[in-house]
Amino acid sequence: MLPHGREQNCRDAQLALFFMYKNGEGTEVNNPEAYTWLLVAEASGMALESLKKQMQGLLTAEQLQAAQERADAFIQQFEKEKGSS
Repeated sequence: MLPHGREQNCRDAQLALFFMYKNGEGTEVNNPEAYTWLLVAEASGMALESLKKQMQGLLTAEQLQAAQERADAFIQQFEKEKGSS
């Protein structure tokens, strides 16, 4: 298991990626990618239900499904890395 500080930094980075893609900070606005990182941050233990509902209203069913699949892949990778450290 990661030390608490490192886990919190990871959550903060995931949420920062959400805002970066949602607001176009340093990149173009990309709501599907923003939603992916929102799901990853939520899986890390952050309570983000209201943001999640807001974003769901901006995406098609296909975009939601693709974002969920990408988030699941990231989460699996993070879990593997956590287990090996």
